[in-house]
Amino acid sequence: MTMMMKLMKKIPGPYCFALALGLLAAACTSLTGIAAEPASAPPSASTPAGKNDKNDQEKLPIQIRFTLPEAGWVTLVVEDESGRRVRNLIADVYFEKGENTVGWDGSDDLGRDDSAPEHGLYLIPTRMVSPGQYRVRGLWRKKVALKYMTGLYSSGKTPWETADQTGGWLANHTPPNAMLYVPDGGNGKPSVMIGSYVSEGTAGLAWVDLEGNKWKGQKWIGGVWTGAAYLARDTGTRADPGVMAYAASVWTAEPNVQTAKGDIGNLRITAITPKGDKAVLTHGFKPPVPVPAAWAGAAKWKSQIGGLAVHDKTIAVSMTEQNRLLVVEPVPGAKGKIRGEISLDKPRGLIFDSQGRLLVLSGQKLVRYPAPLDTEKPGEPEVLLAQLEQPEGITVDKAGAIYISDRGQSHQVKVFTDAGKPLKSFGKPGPPSAGPYDPLHMNNPSGMTVDSNGRLWVAEEDFLPKRVSVWNPDGSLWKAFYGPPHYGGGGVLDPRDKTRYYYQGMQLKLDWDKGTSEVVDIYYRPAPGSMKLGYRNSRPETPLYVEGRRYFTNCFNNNPTNGHGTAFIFVEREGVAIPVAAAGNAAEWEELAAEPFKTIWPDGATRTMWGGPNSPRTGPDSAFFVWSDLDGDGRPQPAEVQMAKARNGGITVMPDLSFVVSRLGDKAVRLAPVRLDARGVPLYSMADPVVLADKTNAPLSTGGDQVLLSPDGWAIFTTAPPPFSVRGIAGVRLSDKEPLWSYPSLWPGLHPSHEAPVPDRPGMLQGTTRVLGNFIQPGGRPMWMLNGNHGPVYVFTSDGLFVAQLFQDMRLGQQWSMPKAERGADVTDLTPSDENFWPSVTQMENGEVYMVAGRPNAVVKVEGLDTVRSIDAIPVTVTTADLARARDYFTIVEQERSAAAGTGILKVTLRAAAPVVDGKLHDWTGADWAVIDRRGTKAYFNSNAKPYDVTAAVSIAGDKLYAAWKTNNPALLKNSGNIPNAPFKTGGALDLMIGADGKLDPKRDKPAAGDQRLLVTQVNGKTLALVYRAVVAGEKKPVPFASPVWTVTFDRVDDVSDQVQLAEAEGNYEISVPLAVVGLRPAPGSSIRGDIGILRGSGGVTTQRVYWRNKATAIVSDVPSEAMLLPRNWGLWEFVSQ
Repeated sequence: MTMMMKLMKKIPGPYCFALALGLLAAACTSLTGIAAEPASAPPSASTPAGKNDKNDQEKLPIQIRFTLPEAGWVTLVVEDESGRRVRNLIADVYFEKGENTVGWDGSDDLGRDDSAPEHGLYLIPTRMVSPGQYRVRGLWRKKVALKYMTGLYSSGKTPWETADQTGGWLANHTPPNAMLYVPDGGNGKPSVMIGSYVSEGTAGLAWVDLEGNKWKGQKWIGGVWTGAAYLARDTGTRADPGVMAYAASVWTAEPNVQTAKGDIGNLRITAITPKGDKAVLTHGFKPPVPVPAAWAGAAKWKSQIGGLAVHDKTIAVSMTEQNRLLVVEPVPGAKGKIRGEISLDKPRGLIFDSQGRLLVLSGQKLVRYPAPLDTEKPGEPEVLLAQLEQPEGITVDKAGAIYISDRGQSHQVKVFTDAGKPLKSFGKPGPPSAGPYDPLHMNNPSGMTVDSNGRLWVAEEDFLPKRVSVWNPDGSLWKAFYGPPHYGGGGVLDPRDKTRYYYQGMQLKLDWDKGTSEVVDIYYRPAPGSMKLGYRNSRPETPLYVEGRRYFTNCFNNNPTNGHGTAFIFVEREGVAIPVAAAGNAAEWEELAAEPFKTIWPDGATRTMWGGPNSPRTGPDSAFFVWSDLDGDGRPQPAEVQMAKARNGGITVMPDLSFVVSRLGDKAVRLAPVRLDARGVPLYSMADPVVLADKTNAPLSTGGDQVLLSPDGWAIFTTAPPPFSVRGIAGVRLSDKEPLWSYPSLWPGLHPSHEAPVPDRPGMLQGTTRVLGNFIQPGGRPMWMLNGNHGPVYVFTSDGLFVAQLFQDMRLGQQWSMPKAERGADVTDLTPSDENFWPSVTQMENGEVYMVAGRPNAVVKVEGLDTVRSIDAIPVTVTTADLARARDYFTIVEQERSAAAGTGILKVTLRAAAPVVDGKLHDWTGADWAVIDRRGTKAYFNSNAKPYDVTAAVSIAGDKLYAAWKTNNPALLKNSGNIPNAPFKTGGALDLMIGADGKLDPKRDKPAAGDQRLLVTQVNGKTLALVYRAVVAGEKKPVPFASPVWTVTFDRVDDVSDQVQLAEAEGNYEISVPLAVVGLRPAPGSSIRGDIGILRGSGGVTTQRVYWRNKATAIVSDVPSEAMLLPRNWGLWEFVSQ
């Protein structure tokens, strides 16, 4: 069995570890130069690697041996003599107890090719290290497992969605708004239907039994995004018996909510039947004031309507902002029939009573229209009530009593006779406020219904908390149902008490044994007129204990994908979180735009927030601020604010209340408190920030831009600073501000992750977004966690060693949809799915590590991180001979691959008529197209990215050779030409390998006379074409191509630009060159060795070399390797007549 076949047998296909030796690009060129004996299947915490075959390992160029006292998962890195990392060798690979071996090809992983991840390809350019002294160090650990502990803030059977629809609870994006009792919910039993306005993946409409047990859920009603904002039932004698309920909602008429201009909305009315939904009406209308685009406009759309009522197939809708009632008759289809309109001031909740009279809340009044409803001559309605505060919803019971949810200063449900006389009220009066939570008080009561037991069900349209309260007829509270969290979950456990869970300004008490949670405090709910937080700042969640006080920050929950431009610190006083300090982009804090602050803004800085549509200003005219509440009034004063003209990146808050800024100008800095005043307010000075890194990189997309400080002297950058690539994370040693380690993250952020392939190796980062919090120290070793958009959470040590992946990729793991919540259940191999935005991590004082899992709305215990142990540094000497063996190894492996696949044949047509060299390729019909590159993966969402698709063909006509390439890249030939005789180093190019003498040994290891390379590119818009001739019989002008290790010399390198014709059209390329230039004399039936390919480049550097046949072309950092000719690796060009 050949060496390559043995290697491929030992190494599992999913990882392509042999190809990942830096050797071969064809199927899996990436994490170059690793050959270890990993798991025999895609790794999870429980998948072993199998036996390590020392014989195969010994054939690799550079041998690294280590011994494990027990079997476990291993991470190894290579560092140079100064301690700077050059290579992440293996990550999270299982090895057996005893002596083990891994191989290294002598390359680093510091280069990047930006085009590869954009085509769904994990590829890191292979660059060889220099000869010298290196060291390999790492860690090993035992199994890391995740155990389910308890659910969070949810009232369903399970806190997550289940296949039978009984799991989860209500909508994530919006609170409950609509309630409706139905005698038959479609299962032959009475139900209460609970509707919410907008949902994403959870129930916008839920059915519960009269005990509050959810038995069914439906995501959307009437169209995308909307649930059931309003619900109504027809109790008239002529009601459609097949319809259990009607739902109404409203949304933008434009298909893309992110770009919708808000000029036209759609009213959606839907009939809900046991057999499915039936559209009743889709009515376009123009709001009086255009609604903002994206999610900022969601609440504005909802406010366009205020209620729904149905009687005897007559549907009435409150068009609140248009001051009218819309009356509709249902007909088959979505068009419906608008019977008429009735003008009415600010109509909201409405209902038909048993007599068919229409009751409508209008402004602060309750009015009643007689039956039947006359749209042509409605007359003036009867005013039943005129002194309501802020009425929202209305219902009636079977006795005719009228229930009104009234906000204002009362926030109660008030009950009246049908003549308008007060009967009773439900709930303690008073506006919503911060402090201890009182379940007998309602916040923003909205839709209501009375069930067959006489109980009142109330939807409280509020986030603090989201609640459905159920009241006995005597006014006492029977039950209350809470949650769920917003999209992506969220919240943080208290490190001093694991029963305390902080979520969006609320403290909930967790009962770990029962798996329940109870709201006990609303610690952050600003009163009307209070200070506003910064742009898109969230409520505080992360607790910090400093000098006997409890503080909170929102720095880790402001942005779901990356660092945020502002962050606040809050101190707890009498159970309420008070904002006392902040830092960030001044234009993002509306308070600083007020007139009193005008004098403190730096000269040249703009006070305008928006730099463009939906784009906060972050340019050079930005201002950075720091605020401390010196006078204790809870809002900024000019004397409390420091400013400097500088743009900033993401801001984190450390356990000592330091603000850490990922980018302040070009530097990363720390602003530590100078002191705490008597009230616990941290005071800062911008005069002398501590510089963490002298240079930084802005994030590539929606991911990264955060910095954490470790307790052992590291600054962790989720967007790597120079000299490392932005497509990576990195660590800077604080003692000398030296960037020492990096780790590849080729798809950094939510949007780049849409282009990422299914992971094919352990330790492969995808969609890296935000950190889960500050450092933890299991077993005394500092570690941090980084979220991934596809479900996994990645764990690293402070010095950048990959520890573990928590949870699985959404495309590989089991879905988190178990029908039952069992404490202690192993959830290691589950996936929380994509856009799991808000996981957090907390380490308790006893050392236990817990994670709020995000979308599953659950707490999991992370076991095994305390088993991490170091693998001491192993000295490695890399010699010139080692690097030569690495090059030879690449070639040998490619030759074995080629031999196993069989010699490729490309038919080169001898044409009667020459093609027109215009790049359009219309005259290449019937050509034999060689596949050069079809690696990669099509983006699965929100991106046009797709795999590479590069093919090429060759033909002969008259005295010229013609070649054509289909590349889909009009900018392929961008080349700096900085090295005149080596454009193969400085960007993109078209490449032809030609063995003009067909009589030579096809297996020749060295080039001979006639072997040459034609390289064609463009420099500053002009064609540059060079012919590299390895051996010539006549006049020689030797041109050496050298590295510190070795040299390749060509007898001649000739500029033939004036003899090559080049054309491009829409990413297709076409050239012609005289046969005499390449010494070719083709005849029908003859054949020669040849190859055809392309070079890709970025920023004046060649990043990829890909060819039809020769796949031993991964190296792009060694000049001789990139210049040399390898005829044995070429295919066969066979000349055929047309």
